[in-house]
Amino acid sequence: NRRALSDIPMSVTVISGEDVVQSPAKAVDDLLRTVPGINLPAASSLVSHPTSQSVSMRGLGQTRALVLLDGIPLNDGFGGWVNWTRVPYRSIERIEVVRGGSSSVYGTYAMGGVINVLTRPAEGRVLDAEGSYGTQNTGRANLYASETIGDTGFNLSFDYFGTDGYEVVPAAERGPIDGQANSEHFNLQLGADHRFNSDSSAFARLNLFRDERNLGTPLANNSRRSLDAAIGSTIGLGRGGDLQLSAFGEVQDFDNANARVGAGRASETLALTQDIPTWDVGATAQWAKSLESWSSHMAAGVDFRHVDGKNRQLILSVPGVTSGWTEAGGAQQALGIFAEMSVRPLEPSGSVRATGQRASSHGQLAAGSSLYVAYRPVKTASTRPSGQLRALVSGVT
Repeated sequence: NRRALSDIPMSVTVISGEDVVQSPAKAVDDLLRTVPGINLPAASSLVSHPTSQSVSMRGLGQTRALVLLDGIPLNDGFGGWVNWTRVPYRSIERIEVVRGGSSSVYGTYAMGGVINVLTRPAEGRVLDAEGSYGTQNTGRANLYASETIGDTGFNLSFDYFGTDGYEVVPAAERGPIDGQANSEHFNLQLGADHRFNSDSSAFARLNLFRDERNLGTPLANNSRRSLDAAIGSTIGLGRGGDLQLSAFGEVQDFDNANARVGAGRASETLALTQDIPTWDVGATAQWAKSLESWSSHMAAGVDFRHVDGKNRQLILSVPGVTSGWTEAGGAQQALGIFAEMSVRPLEPSGSVRATGQRASSHGQLAAGSSLYVAYRPVKTASTRPSGQLRALVSGVT
């Protein structure tokens, strides 16, 4: 439910749709660089390696800030990184940034804060498009179109970015194998929403994404392909408040190749290849109500997320590591129950969450903060057998 910024007892910044249109930024992470309290990698997500696309808030680490797209997690469930270019750029209505610990409401990803990207619903018959072309054969196109039939609206978003890129190695150090680090991205999203009455509505969304990158040498390549869907509904309960329901699912395949560069940068050798297929499902139910007599806000809900992935890796030439095929994987389930209440004019605000997590692995297990790190296959003496992890976490703010 929308509330005035003055009614929220936290540090909040809102980037409006007009700010997005007027900004020279080409991706959401570049938009966020001007927001205080957000730390991002130096390179834009348009050209950087997918595993380096992260965000940190309040200095709490790269996987401790939750990023949402219309309330659906955008953080990769297996790797923890953020797929910024999956956001349909021309359909952004606003971006809400909440700085500070929010884990008691949003879960463990939100220790540093929350970034929620909200897209605009169908607005009748609309066509909004832009495009650009520049040096290094750099092209960009963004499109948003919508149509309304009765109480049902349909929308389509398409984003493309491609560039031949720059040479990443300084000219004085460049060798025969060095070239330009190119990048290409496609993102297509289809959506529909239906309004039953002034208080109740439903939506559905389907997103298809693909990107490919080269890191400046012939063998250093990576690519991602993903398909995700989400459905949800808001049900007005009259004086009983509102009930919001949502569910989502995603399948993704990430391919990566790393290379070792020879002396004088005259040759390179393929060091390892990775194929990382993952799938992710989740659901949320939340009830919220405003009490005008007390100028207070109450909310309660439950959420669930299941993540499953594998890391198939062919090690060819890595010092200190035995060559050959390795495969490992893991699964994680998290179930949380939360409640929140704020009262004015005294401004006390409290929230509590109880979360149960269960993780399992197969293959070899190494310590880490995400499934990708914890369950990647590494043929060294430091690994230990797979096992089960169980935890119960609660928090009050």
